[in-house]
Amino acid sequence: MGKMIIFKDIVEDNGKTIEENNLAKEKKFKIGDIVVFTIETTINQVGRDCDGTTLYGADMIGNCWAENNFKPLDE
Repeated sequence: MGKMIIFKDIVEDNGKTIEENNLAKEKKFKIGDIVVFTIETTINQVGRDCDGTTLYGADMIGNCWAENNFKPLDE
């Protein structure tokens, strides 16, 4: 049986794991920010997934999405 690879533990070119690199990133949005996500919505959750990628929850969507799916309303 092959060895199981845990994605978050993969070491990137800078010598840190994917998780370490993601946890070092600043969150782009905060709770209460108004953003565009196909429709105008409000951030109601901020968290991270298993590899440390920042995820945001938004009103009326009922799911968590990666940061690159949102943009500030004023852009």
